[in-house]
Amino acid sequence: MPQLSHFGSFQGQDLFECQLRSENGVIIKVINFGAIIRDWQVPTRQGDLRSVVLGFEQLEDYVEHSPFFGAIVGRVANRVGKARFSVDGKEFVLPPNEGQNQLHGGTETFARKVWKMEPISDHSMAKSSNPCAVRLFLESRDGEGAYPGNFRVTVTYRLTGNKLRMAEKDGREDVNKRRQEREKKKRMEEGKERMDGREEEDGRREGTNGWKRGRGWKKGRNEWMEERKRMEEEDGGRKGGG
Repeated sequence: MPQLSHFGSFQGQDLFECQLRSENGVIIKVINFGAIIRDWQVPTRQGDLRSVVLGFEQLEDYVEHSPFFGAIVGRVANRVGKARFSVDGKEFVLPPNEGQNQLHGGTETFARKVWKMEPISDHSMAKSSNPCAVRLFLESRDGEGAYPGNFRVTVTYRLTGNKLRMAEKDGREDVNKRRQEREKKKRMEEGKERMDGREEEDGRREGTNGWKRGRGWKKGRNEWMEERKRMEEEDGGRKGGG
């Protein structure tokens, strides 16, 4: 069963740590500041526990010193060159935080947000007799960090035995909808043009030889039969003359 404890506060919001423990003795600690995996302890042959990830004991160290240790970053992971990009022909300029670039979402990165946390203990989630998980939610509004559109993300950490599985689900609104519709329409039109071209070409070249019948199949069949008849007549004439 996940264990929840208080982990301080950030900008007036309470923070919590959820401890996941598997039947094998593995312990993972997740905080809802940045959805950070703060600690991951595994049992050794000597019977004690050893941490295998980098992390801090105090919230203040994450706020002041952490280079994204164990965190979920966003909206963009890695760099946005020159801190700008375009959507539908409109340019968006972001606040840079690494020279002229923006790294991991800038000052409004998901790694410095307070996520909603929901411990889970549901035996239907895994084959293990003692599944243990925590789910975190975050919503980023249109214009936050100078990014367009609303964005929702859910992250689930699930510990079973010695394995930690992470599942992410994001929901993008507004930003990609028109672009996705436009790209889908373009792909459909291009696919139709290629198919029409192939069917017409196949009909002209192959006629009745088992290829898919396109719009040019009938014309191609007639041309093929006429050409075959002409070749047979020429061949018969050569044999008769011989």
